[in-house]
Amino acid sequence: KRREAATRPAVVDEYLGSPKTSTAPATKLTGIDATALVVFEIEGFNYDTVDTIIVLQADTGHMLKWKASGTHDEIVQGSRYRNDRATVKNHAIYRDVKQTVITLAKLTPLDADQVQQAADDSPSTT
Repeated sequence: KRREAATRPAVVDEYLGSPKTSTAPATKLTGIDATALVVFEIEGFNYDTVDTIIVLQADTGHMLKWKASGTHDEIVQGSRYRNDRATVKNHAIYRDVKQTVITLAKLTPLDADQVQQAADDSPSTT
């Protein structure tokens, strides 16, 4: 784990994209490779629901935060993903670190064992 932390890029003190304003649409982010640093579940807004908080560090050093509805067991802390799409929802600062808050994200695993696991878990078409 120490070696993994040492190879991560330094955190960049800036945001990615822009959230929606009265005159401009929100920035769409695509093709960003990142590592899941934090993955945990919280109690959802509605009774008896769960949300998943995912904090990613992009290879560029930018921090991304996604609050996804439901349980996302397929996203594993420490694993790498490609952000196929996401919309910038907001900008936030957490413990003096700038985070780009995203919504409507789709992540694809980059680690070979995760790709194989996803293929094994997918329903058969035959």
